[in-house]
Amino acid sequence: LVSISLILIYFSEFAPLWVTIIYFTLGGVTLISLGMVGCRDPGLVERKREADVEGSLWSDEANSYHSPGVQYSRDCRVLIQGFD
Repeated sequence: LVSISLILIYFSEFAPLWVTIIYFTLGGVTLISLGMVGCRDPGLVERKREADVEGSLWSDEANSYHSPGVQYSRDCRVLIQGFD
């Protein structure tokens, strides 16, 4: 991203101002979005062999009890709270 920015600045005399503004705006939004995703809680839930809360559900795939709203991800092989 830095090397592309330097190239764009070097050739900015040939590019219109609006192209430069859009480029840096979209680059900034991308970096902020990546930072926000990197700092989020993934919602991983620990596996439990015994139901600790009434209403806990058993998952044969996960071989564990979990609370309602938790789903098992076959790709990651973990329990995730708020899986969409």
